[in-house]
Amino acid sequence: MKIFYLLTLSFIIGCAQKKADDTITLIPKGYTGPFVIILNQKNGEQKVYEDGKRLYKIPENGVLITKFEAEFGVQTNRYYYVDNSGIREEIKWLNIYDRTIDTTKTKENTFVFLEEHLGKGSGFDEKGIYNTSPMISCYIGEYNDLEKKANEQMKFIFKNQRKEDE
Repeated sequence: MKIFYLLTLSFIIGCAQKKADDTITLIPKGYTGPFVIILNQKNGEQKVYEDGKRLYKIPENGVLITKFEAEFGVQTNRYYYVDNSGIREEIKWLNIYDRTIDTTKTKENTFVFLEEHLGKGSGFDEKGIYNTSPMISCYIGEYNDLEKKANEQMKFIFKNQRKEDE
């Protein structure tokens, strides 16, 4: 039994230390609401890197379909509003589980939060069960009404779910 626990602990530690590509996510200036990055799509946007980091360019509709594969591990993600001339303005990411957050003490009023990395899933329709593609989802906007925004984000995820290899 001790061997089982040691193997399990080794597996957990190994997974926790896995390094994933850092990311830069560009969001159209003024966009608010949920957005998704749908991964592993043969007909998706080409993979683009900037300074060794994955570059995700979110379109106006909030749905990026990309050829990048799903990747899980330790990473640093940066988010920026970008205007039509390419000027970037960094958007702060907030961890909703951090109970020390006080957004009233900052000049910013727009944040990225509710970040989710979703692996392969399943769905069903009139033809039966199908596999869904992995995706990354976040919400951008004012940091309030989290339950309402989480529900809005969940609906957005389901609406934009893609069948694997679609």
